[in-house]
Amino acid sequence: MKKVLIVTVSKTGTTDHAANLIADVIQRQGHEAIHKSLDSVDSFESYDLIIIGAPINGMMWHPDAKKIIESKAGELQAKEVALYLMAYMLDACRNTWNNKIHSSLNQIEKMVSPISIGYFKGKIDKPMPAIARFLFGLPKELPLDRTEDDAVIQWAETLVSP
Repeated sequence: MKKVLIVTVSKTGTTDHAANLIADVIQRQGHEAIHKSLDSVDSFESYDLIIIGAPINGMMWHPDAKKIIESKAGELQAKEVALYLMAYMLDACRNTWNNKIHSSLNQIEKMVSPISIGYFKGKIDKPMPAIARFLFGLPKELPLDRTEDDAVIQWAETLVSP
């Protein structure tokens, strides 16, 4: 049995929701899964797998998630690590922006060599202003909630061997 820590930063609750789905999958597989907010984690020492999830903020992975990885890189390099991001505009915006989202974990990936990276659609609380939709190339009819629980569950099923 593995001990898995899921650490998150969440703005709209979608990153935490995904973490709960991931924890459920891991527990059904017979492992221990603990979900904590990023600011409540002091050490990764007692865990076999660390999963870190955060939203895209300013077309980059949330800076708090990046900071913890930078500060704990030595400890994390000795562990299995998986990363995931939540992005409302994922695969719905102009290619330039979508490429920025998809490459936002490139630096992080070099620091911790993750066993897997998950890219998931998120949600926003209110419609984007017309100018922002135009800038990002988002269709007006894009729903506010684009989350896909099934995609998160399928990814989670690949993280820990039964």
